[in-house]
Amino acid sequence: MTFFKMKHAISIFSVVLTSISTLALADVGLEYEYDSHFKVIGVNGLVGIEDPLTDPIEACSQRIATVVVDSVVYETNSQKITGFKAKIPAPMKSNMLINLNSDQIYKSLAKKAQPDVSKLIRKGADLIVTYQTCGSSGYASATNIFKKSALNR
Repeated sequence: MTFFKMKHAISIFSVVLTSISTLALADVGLEYEYDSHFKVIGVNGLVGIEDPLTDPIEACSQRIATVVVDSVVYETNSQKITGFKAKIPAPMKSNMLINLNSDQIYKSLAKKAQPDVSKLIRKGADLIVTYQTCGSSGYASATNIFKKSALNR
C-alpha cells in the first residue's frame, strides 16, 4: 500500500469514527436493571436526551444535581413527559423545573419502551440529573437522568 493510499484510508477511518461518535451522542436510550435471569426488573436511566451545547456563543453551563421529583409535566392530551418540577435537597433546598426534549425522546424510543419513561420520572423519585442552563434565563434542560439508587450500588 502506498503512502497516499494509507493516508487516505486513515482519513476515511477518522471520518467514520467521528460520524459514529456523533450518532451515539444523539441517540436516546433507556438503561434497564436486570435480575439474575436477565429479566427486566426496573428502569435505571434515560440517557442521550439532548447533546450538551458547548459553543461559547450559547453561554451554556453543564450541571449535575440530586433531585426529588415533586410533580411531572405532561404534553397536553398525552402521556408524553415534557419536564418535571424537582426539589433539590439540603443544603440548597431549592425547587427547579427541568425540561425534557420530549420530541427527541419519544421519536427515538421504540413505542413499547415509551411508557418506561414514566417509570423513571414519577412523583417522589430520587434522581441524579445532568442538565444544562443557557444564557441568563436559568432554563434547565436535562441531558441524562439516572435513578439515584442505581448509581449508589
